[in-house]
Amino acid sequence: MPNEAENFSARAANIRKVPVVIKERTLKKERIMDKYICTVCGYIYNPEVGDPESGIEAGTPFEEIPDDWVCPLCGVGKDEFEKYEEAS
Repeated sequence: MPNEAENFSARAANIRKVPVVIKERTLKKERIMDKYICTVCGYIYNPEVGDPESGIEAGTPFEEIPDDWVCPLCGVGKDEFEKYEEAS
């Protein structure tokens, strides 16, 4: 049967692994959080929401949207969008 010191060492080893996993998930999430705005009509593409009516699932980064996707409000192509910088 393991003694208290061995139990502590096993728990400590697992604890040290947790921040790495959290950090990796955080970095992935930050990459997909960029919003893009249509320069023609002002529609903001939010990757957290996607564009379900056009078949774009939530969590889809703008860069991964198909090239033939169009703005759901005014119909222009992806080339009319630019990165959206929210005012702080």
